[in-house]
This record gives sequence, C-alpha cells and structure tokens, in this order.
Amino acid sequence: MNQHSDDIEREWQAQENAMRLERLNLDPLREDTRSRHYRLLARVLRQPPPDGLPADFATRVAARVVASPAFAARVEFVLIVALAAAMVVGASYAFATHGREWLPSFSAILPARDALANGWLIALSGCLGASWLMERWQRRGHR
Repeated sequence: MNQHSDDIEREWQAQENAMRLERLNLDPLREDTRSRHYRLLARVLRQPPPDGLPADFATRVAARVVASPAFAARVEFVLIVALAAAMVVGASYAFATHGREWLPSFSAILPARDALANGWLIALSGCLGASWLMERWQRRGHR
C-alpha cells in the first residue's frame, strides 16, 4: 500500500470510530478535534432533514403552468438555461481535467485540409440551404 491509501484508510477508520462513539453516546471530551468533528457530522446526519417544500408543491406548480402559458414558457426557459449551464460546466471540467489526453484523438479524426472539398461540405451546404428555403416557403404559405 502507498501513503495515499494509508491516509484514506486512517480517515475512514476515524469516521467509523466517531460514528460508533456517537451511537454509544460516549464522552467526547477525551477525543481529538477530528473525532469531535466527525461525531458532530454523524449527529447532524442522523437527524431528519427540515421540512422544505410543502406537500402539494408539485400540484401547485402544475396548476400555475396550466393556468399561465407565459409562466410555463418562463419555467421552460429557466430549466433549459440551467441544463445548458450544467452541461457547459461539466464539459469545461472534463476538458480541463482530461483535455490533453483527448486532443490527439480529435486531431486524428479531423479530415485533412484538402479533404474538405470532397463533397461533404457541399452536401452540408445543400441541406442547410434547403432547410432555409423550406422554412421561408412555409412562412409565406401561412400569411
């Protein structure tokens, strides 16, 4: 075992010992600071969480969404922004921690510079143009 594994094992044992002492309700005055902190944590975790949301919270939010389309749109927008932000934070973290390992793989899958004119770029441009034209045509038909 290495030093890191020994440190983790000692911390684990300290936490388990503190939980055991707290369960047995033994005197904390003879313990070191770390054990007292772990006992406090064990005591707090044994208590039920405080009541936060009312029992009919989901029903009330659903009723507000149905009653107000503007509220529904705001809720949806906030949820989408929160999801996008969480994804950006997660991707940034993953790139920051593992980016150097990934860069060679990305450069290997990118096409060569002269291969961009091989037809895929033309096909992409055609699809985007067709989509834009169809959207314009549909808008003209709804007027």
